[in-house]
Amino acid sequence: MAEFSVERVEDKRTVNGRTEYYLKWKGYPRSENTWEPVENLDCPDLIANFEESLKNNKKETKKRLSTSSTPESIRSKRKSFLEDDTEEQKKLIGFERGLEASKILGATDSSGHLMFLMKWKGSDHADLVPAKLANTRCPQVVIQFYEERLTWHTGSGNGNGNTNSVNLGSSGGLGSVGGSGAGDDTAPGSVGTTGGGSNIDGGDEEDPEPASPIGSINQDENIKPDESSELDNGQPDADD
Repeated sequence: MAEFSVERVEDKRTVNGRTEYYLKWKGYPRSENTWEPVENLDCPDLIANFEESLKNNKKETKKRLSTSSTPESIRSKRKSFLEDDTEEQKKLIGFERGLEASKILGATDSSGHLMFLMKWKGSDHADLVPAKLANTRCPQVVIQFYEERLTWHTGSGNGNGNTNSVNLGSSGGLGSVGGSGAGDDTAPGSVGTTGGGSNIDGGDEEDPEPASPIGSINQDENIKPDESSELDNGQPDADD
């Protein structure tokens, strides 16, 4: 006959005025746990340990409820929750908080990326927003920012025609775009625009005269053919 041994007591209940304990049996999985009436059990030590732990758990639960239910603790928890929520909101930029762009206050470079300092409608807070994101989410605000900083200049160039240039204001942290008349060199980083009155000479240039040949062939009329063709090989003449 199989012998069952109690490993531990896991729960307690009262059914029809009778106390029952939920038992874990040694050598069996928890799926084999059973409810047994107290009068059928012979494990007083296990029951005593369970009752002691049950009593301690009730005291701890009561203490937590008592502490958490005071007005001061409620206000403290609410303040902590609101502060955490506010800090989390601050980590999000305006678009992620559902705000609408109002105006770009300036521009700067951050790790090689153009960033706009964006002001939001209904908020005094401003965020740095990537220019690429701003171009997509609020293109009209970006256009307005550039238009406010465009300055056109018209003057005389060094060549024929007028000089047209456009500069972007320095307050935006941006560079400038300039142009020059015909004959001027365009500075690096700028775009040159040539006035309409400038002409380019399309005539053919004259080819340079060919250079004179270097050196000449000297001919001595006094040298006889026989003397000029004589070989200096050290051999005596036939008459010698």
